[in-house]
Amino acid sequence: MQAIALQVQASSPTLKAEYKSNAENTLHWIEITSENEVTASTITPDILEIEITSIADTLFIKSQVAATGVTAHDWSVTNTAGTFSGTYTTGGAETTTQIASGIRAQVAAAHNSLANTTSAANLVTVKSYTQITDFSAEEDLLLAFGSKVEDVLYIFIKQGVSLSDYTWEITNAAGKHTGTITTAATEQKTLNIAAAMLMQIQSADPSLDASVRIGSLIEVRSIFPITEFRVSDDGGDNLMGAFQHEVRSMTELPVDFRDGYRVRVSSDPTTELEDQFVTFTTEKDLSVGPGTWNESTDWELEHYIDPASMPRKLTLEEDDEAGTVTGTPGANYFTILLADWTPRTVGNSTTSRVASFTGEKISGMAFTSNRIVLLSQQNAIASEVGLYFNFNRTTTLTTVDSDRIDIAVNETKLAVLRNVGELDEQLILSSDEAQFVLAGQPLTPATAILNRISSFKVTDLPPISSGSSLFFPTLGSEFAGVLDFFRQEQGAYTIDELTIQVPSYIKGEILLSTSYPQERLAFFKADEDNALFAYKYEWQGRERTQSAWSRWTFGPSANVRYIDFFETEGIVLIERGGDLFLERIKVGDGLTDTDTTFQVCIDRRVRDFDCVVGYSPGPGTTGIDLPYDLDPLLTAADVAVATTQGVELVVTSIGTNRINVQGDHTTTDFWAGQRYTQKITLSEPIPQFDGPTGPIPRSGDFTLHNLEVQTSKTGSFKVQVTPAGMSETFEHAYPAAVTDPLLAAVLSSDALIVGVPSPARGLTVSLVNDTALPSSYTGLVWNGDLSAYRSGR
Repeated sequence: MQAIALQVQASSPTLKAEYKSNAENTLHWIEITSENEVTASTITPDILEIEITSIADTLFIKSQVAATGVTAHDWSVTNTAGTFSGTYTTGGAETTTQIASGIRAQVAAAHNSLANTTSAANLVTVKSYTQITDFSAEEDLLLAFGSKVEDVLYIFIKQGVSLSDYTWEITNAAGKHTGTITTAATEQKTLNIAAAMLMQIQSADPSLDASVRIGSLIEVRSIFPITEFRVSDDGGDNLMGAFQHEVRSMTELPVDFRDGYRVRVSSDPTTELEDQFVTFTTEKDLSVGPGTWNESTDWELEHYIDPASMPRKLTLEEDDEAGTVTGTPGANYFTILLADWTPRTVGNSTTSRVASFTGEKISGMAFTSNRIVLLSQQNAIASEVGLYFNFNRTTTLTTVDSDRIDIAVNETKLAVLRNVGELDEQLILSSDEAQFVLAGQPLTPATAILNRISSFKVTDLPPISSGSSLFFPTLGSEFAGVLDFFRQEQGAYTIDELTIQVPSYIKGEILLSTSYPQERLAFFKADEDNALFAYKYEWQGRERTQSAWSRWTFGPSANVRYIDFFETEGIVLIERGGDLFLERIKVGDGLTDTDTTFQVCIDRRVRDFDCVVGYSPGPGTTGIDLPYDLDPLLTAADVAVATTQGVELVVTSIGTNRINVQGDHTTTDFWAGQRYTQKITLSEPIPQFDGPTGPIPRSGDFTLHNLEVQTSKTGSFKVQVTPAGMSETFEHAYPAAVTDPLLAAVLSSDALIVGVPSPARGLTVSLVNDTALPSSYTGLVWNGDLSAYRSGR
C-alpha cells in the first residue's frame, strides 16, 4: 500500500494532482483550495475508485465503481479534533449510491465535528476536515501544480420589485440546476430575495454550496466546474446580475463586494479596446463592504521586478548631530541600496507587457527628459516621467504621454545596443557597428523613434560628453581611434575622426575615458599603454581651431586604473608597486601653487611640512623623507625639489622614500616629488589667407627662416629642430645663457627666436621642458617665403 501526501500553502489558490490507476488506466483528480494536508489513495482499483476534491474545508468522496461482491472499503478522516476511521463492508452487489450512503453514515457517526455530512447519488460530503487517508494498491502519481482562479459564481440582486420572478440556472457535471423566486406583493428587499434564492440553490443539488456573503450578494461554489449559468427576471433582466471571473462592462459589477477580488472586463469586439482587469478595494480596510473597482493585473501575472538584478541606488545622506555614521556631525556620506522598483499593477502580458529588459542584461543607462533610460539587447526602455523606478504602464485604458517607453531598433540586421551618451539634450545610442539617436519632441510613447545616424565600429565603452561634442572610442586592428559626434546649426550630425592625423598613437583598446569640458580636454587610457592620452581642442563658433594629442606618463611602473573630473580637479586612481593611490590633477591656465606666483613642474609633489627633513653636515646634504615610497625604477634624475621662490635644488641621491639634496634646507620652503618632462611637437605649418567663408590654405612651397616662441612667466625650456630631410637635431635653450641652478629663477615673459632654414614640409620642431620650473607658451610665429606653384606645357 502507498500513501501520498500533498502540502498546500495558503498563498496557493489551487493545487491540482492527478493519479492513474494501473488496473483501469483511469485518471483521478485531487483539487484542494484551502490550506490542508491531504493523503489520498484508492483501494483495489477494479472494485472501487475514489475521486477526492475539496472546497474550503469540505471534502467530497465519489464512488465511481459499484461492488460486485463482499468488499471492504477503509476510510480515515483527520481534522483538528483528531483522526477518525472505519471500514464499510458491502453485503454483496451494491450500487455506487449505496456504497456512498454507507460510508456517509459511518463518517457522520464517528464524531460530532463530522456530523454535517450529506449523501446524494454516489457522493459523500464531509466538512471540517484536514486530511483523508485511504488504502490502495501501487499507482503511478503525476503532480501538476496550477493557479487557476477560484471557481465561484456570484449572483447579486440589484433591485427588489414585488410580484416579480427572479430565475437562476447553473449547469455543472451533475446536471442543469434551476429555480425561481417569486416576490410577494409587499416584498421589495434585495436582502430577503437573495436569502430565499440562497436556500433554493443549497437544496437544488449537493454539488452546489451557496451562502450570502455581502448583503444581497450570493456566493455559489460547485464541486464540479460550472460550465454554464444564466439569470433572468421580469424587469428586462435588469433586476439581478451574475458573473464568474468575467463581465462585459463595469456596470455589471456590484458596489459592495469582497476585498481583493479580481475580475476580467472583456473588451467589446467592435472596438480596439483590450481586456481590462479590475480588483475590488473596500473602504476603511474592511474584508467585505462598499468600495471601488480599480484597474489591476491578470490573475496569473508575474509583475515584480527583482531589485537584486537591477542597478543600485546611490544616495547622498547627511549624518546626524551625533555623527552616528561618519563620526562627524552633519557630514555627508553615500549609501548604496537596492531600489524599490514599481511592480506591474495593471493589464496582462498583452496589454501591459513587462519591460524588455526582463530576463536580459542591461548594457547601458542614461537620463533624459526626466526619465531614466536603460538599454537591453535592441531596446531602449525609458521610465515613467518623474517616476524613475517605474517601467510599467499605469493604465491600459489609454496611452498617456508620461508612460514608460519601450522601443526597439528598426534594423534588418541585428543591432544590440551597447552604450549611450547625451548630446544637445538628445541620446545617442550605439551598437557594435551603428549609432542611433533617440528622437521625439516631446519624448513620449507616441513620438519616440530610434533613427540611425552613422555606421562606425565602436567599443563597448560609453561615449563621453565634452561640451557640444560626444567622443566615441573606436576599434582598430592594432591602434584605437576616437570619433567626435557634434551637431551643425541646421541640426544635422557631423562625425570627425580625431585620431586621423595620429592613426598609430593609441596602442590597443581604449578602456577608460573622461572629459573636462571647462578646459576643452578629454583623456583616454588604452590596455597596452600605462599612460593617459590627452586630447586638447578649441572651437571658434562651429570651426575647430585646435586639435592636439599628448601622452601623459606617471612613472615607469605606474598604471592608471581610473580618472574623472570633479569641479576643477581631476581625480586619478593609480597603481604603483602593487599599492593604489588616489591623486589629483590640476589643469588650466594661470594655475599657481600655494605661496608662489607659478606652478612647479613636479608630480606627486608635497610640501616641506609634509615631509621629515634633516641635515647631515658630513656630506653637506639635506635628507627629505617623503610620506610615500618612490617608484623603485626611478633614479636621482627623475625626482626634483624646487623652492617656493623658484629655485631648483640639486639632487644628489635617492632612497626608498628619501630625496637627498645639496646644502642645508631644513628651514627652506619647498616642493618635492617626481620630475616629469613636458614635450610639445608642433604640426607642420600651413600658410593660409582669409577668404569669404574663412581661412583657405595657400598652395605652394613654404620655405621657413625662423620660428618665434612667445612666452609668459616661463623659467626654462628647449627648442629641438630637425630640418626636413635631416636626421640631426639642433637644440636651442631658453634663456640663452644657462644660469646657476641655485640662483633664484627669473620667470620672464619674452620671446625666443630660433633659426629654422628649412622647407616646412618634413620639418619637426619640439618644445621641451625637463626642469621643475614652469613654461607657458602664448604664441608661435613662423617666418618664411611662399613660392607659388607654376604649371607648364
